[in-house]
Amino acid sequence: MLDPNSSDFARYVQTCCVDAGFLPKVSQQVVDAQSIPSLIAAGFGVALVPQSIARFTTTDIVFRPIRPSPPTADVFLVFRKDETSMVVHNFIKLALRYLNQRRD
Repeated sequence: MLDPNSSDFARYVQTCCVDAGFLPKVSQQVVDAQSIPSLIAAGFGVALVPQSIARFTTTDIVFRPIRPSPPTADVFLVFRKDETSMVVHNFIKLALRYLNQRRD
């Protein structure tokens, strides 16, 4: 599990667990979510991870979506205020267009 003191996502997951009536038993804490699949593959239990982690994992573990309503998290697009790169500006434009389409 990510450390709830340094991760908003971990704090959110812990709050969801408490709201559901239990406190997760944490056997191992990690610095980044990308480390979690390796721990699961090594037998350290189960975990809740962002969907994006599944795309970068090739080990013999299973990812299952949470239904009917998975936890949500706020995600921010972060860039320099005085950015001059056209590549960055194009990425921002595409990202905002994609996000606006997803809301419709």
